[in-house]
Amino acid sequence: MPLRLAVALLALLALAGCGNDGEPAAEETAPTSRELSGGPADDPGPLHVHGLGPAPDGGLYVAAHTGFFRVVGGDLERVGDTVQDLMGFTAAADGTLLASGHPDPEEAAREGLPPHLGLIRSTDGGETWETVSLPGEADFHALRAYGERLYGFDASNAHLLASGDGGETWEERAQPGLVLDLVADAARPDRLLATTPDGLFRSTDGGRSWRPLAQQVGLLARPDDGPVYLVDAEGGLHTSTDGARWRRVGETGEPPAALAALGPRELVFAGHDGDILRSTDGGATWSPLASF
Repeated sequence: MPLRLAVALLALLALAGCGNDGEPAAEETAPTSRELSGGPADDPGPLHVHGLGPAPDGGLYVAAHTGFFRVVGGDLERVGDTVQDLMGFTAAADGTLLASGHPDPEEAAREGLPPHLGLIRSTDGGETWETVSLPGEADFHALRAYGERLYGFDASNAHLLASGDGGETWEERAQPGLVLDLVADAARPDRLLATTPDGLFRSTDGGRSWRPLAQQVGLLARPDDGPVYLVDAEGGLHTSTDGARWRRVGETGEPPAALAALGPRELVFAGHDGDILRSTDGGATWSPLASF
């Protein structure tokens, strides 16, 4: 593996928190919901962001190591009262929220919950969540929804899974390697792009087969009507119309934790150093949205 790709991979794995044992790093140990009961002063905030998504009112959802948040007036406000570790997250077009990760430590101890959430769903903006499938079995770190079609990379078992019924049932698909991130064409969800330690791969049959496409390694975003975006381990923003030829268009200024597209040229980015940024010109320039 080329040195540049190896360095990028190590950085992305560290930033994404991609361990397979379900245990948070010591410096990121989540507080319990009891520790939050004293009020906002006791809330540590997100600690580390794993996912971003649009809220129906034009706001921004933030899925994090210590629960679920939304950006309000430049601040991050907690949604709900659990501190489950939301490793994978996606906001579906109809407003349904889907996530995965690890349960609230206090709830897990009290109720004997398994270390992996499987797929969970919220229909009330993240106030409450319900289990959909695979509790105790799957820890999706990459998760995407296109109508009833879902794709997820289960980091606990290193499996790429696909669902055609909104996540109720799953089928294992082939994978091009360790999947760091993936996106599909919303109009043709069988067409996928996935980043791995060895670069970018394409599938035209819903992940049943793959072929190498480019050397890019990073986190991906793809609006329903627009180009593909990729942010590399150093925070460089790249864009492509076909996934094969890429153009560097901007800099975020810090290593990435999450990237999402809210429109053809509107992007949001969470950095490992604690900034959430917004771009309205396809990543050429960025402005602060919040910090944590």
